[in-house]
Amino acid sequence: MHKVYMLKKVIDAKIPLSVFAMALLFLLFSPIIHAEAAKEGIVTTDCLNVRQTPSTSATIIAQLLRDTKVEIIEANGEWYKISYNNMTGWVHGDYVNVKEVNAQPESQTEAVSMNVLSASDTASGDLKDKGVVTASVLNVRENVGTSSKIVAQIKKGMEINVLESRSIAGSETWYHIEAGNVKGWVCGDYISFDFKPIDKGVITGNVVNVRASHDIKAKVIGQVKQGEKFDVYSWYGDWYKIKLENGSFGWVNYEYINTNYGLGKRPTVTLASRGQSTEGDRNSDLRQQVVDLAKSFYGVKYVWGGTSPNGFDCSGLVYYVYKRIGITLNRVAADQAKQGIKVSKAELKPGDLVFFNTGSGYIDHTGIYIGNGQFIHASGGRGRVVIDSLNQGYYSRVLVTARRIIR
Repeated sequence: MHKVYMLKKVIDAKIPLSVFAMALLFLLFSPIIHAEAAKEGIVTTDCLNVRQTPSTSATIIAQLLRDTKVEIIEANGEWYKISYNNMTGWVHGDYVNVKEVNAQPESQTEAVSMNVLSASDTASGDLKDKGVVTASVLNVRENVGTSSKIVAQIKKGMEINVLESRSIAGSETWYHIEAGNVKGWVCGDYISFDFKPIDKGVITGNVVNVRASHDIKAKVIGQVKQGEKFDVYSWYGDWYKIKLENGSFGWVNYEYINTNYGLGKRPTVTLASRGQSTEGDRNSDLRQQVVDLAKSFYGVKYVWGGTSPNGFDCSGLVYYVYKRIGITLNRVAADQAKQGIKVSKAELKPGDLVFFNTGSGYIDHTGIYIGNGQFIHASGGRGRVVIDSLNQGYYSRVLVTARRIIR
């Protein structure tokens, strides 16, 4: 109807016939020309970053999920400028399948559900470029594929930054990630974006600040009190991520929260530059496995003679943990103190064994050193597996010797 009205205006104006003919052709065929030029893109990866400018270093302004349909506005090298629900930005062409489409009348346009994640979609303000490691130990590789060189390993529950994604043969997804000072590629099967609880914790400080990020200088967004219980969603360095009552996420330092599995304070294990681990690297990893496994039994009840997760005595915990990594120790504390090599208190490394005389006149108690002047042990007096200090208090006075099993 609008075009008929325009045509009538042209006729009424009594303009030259040649001009009239050109106007008629434009009005009749402009939809066809527009239809041929219109292009539609379909996202082919699980989560596609939309950036302000055509560069992987540009700010991420939103993300699109697989099979989202977008309008292609223009191209710049390997990048496309796209439009989606009144949002425009740039996406990498490797992750968009582009095809030409015919224009449809506005009345026939189907409503599309919102499939983009922006900063307002999460309580913490994080985009979906944050993920959590789900494997016990995840290899970080130099490039995409399991044949690529391993450059580092990261542990379960650690929060990582996802920089980009890439699909292999249209099925297996790999993510380019950043974890501390480590960058590399990991298999997407072992990264979760759901942010489901991975542990539970109890606040141990009187009044503890909750910060916006895992940094002591980060903004304080709330406070929690001693005895309050929270789900733990990830960890990073010395920090745990918890969810507050208002639904927002925040970070608390590991010194002020007691968790079931003690996942925090677990450094990324960087391997040798050649991509092959040295004996020292492997032993360091084994020691960390000992610590991580021992911490996973925190709170398990004390049972005299116990050597399983149903209940441990002190030497039973040590025996079970080392057995799990393939090392068989003697069963009782006094005999375990004869194995490995002797080390001084100043030389202690995570995974070393510490032995005590609690009043019997001989070695009658043992535990596993976990670093930072602390050890984990099954305490008969407190009836469970606990963590105590070696530098102060009772156990600092009754320490007899220490032995290194993993050299």
